[in-house]
Amino acid sequence: MVLCLLLFLVGSALYQLHLVKASTARAFVPPELRLVEAFGYTLGGMFLARYHDSPAGEFDELVVIAGIVWNPPTSCA
Repeated sequence: MVLCLLLFLVGSALYQLHLVKASTARAFVPPELRLVEAFGYTLGGMFLARYHDSPAGEFDELVVIAGIVWNPPTSCA
């Protein structure tokens, strides 16, 4: 039996990417996850959304992304 739940969200969002020093990001990433980095940096950023219509009503959401991680075998490239 497969349960499929579809959520429809209506609103607006801002997504901004930043280069983050790997040494800084590592403090916020669980040790069992491998941080993807190049030249001492990883890709982090923020996601800010304002939902006008959703199953939970109107709300704002802020997600801060410390960096990109690799978690085999669930990560794909």
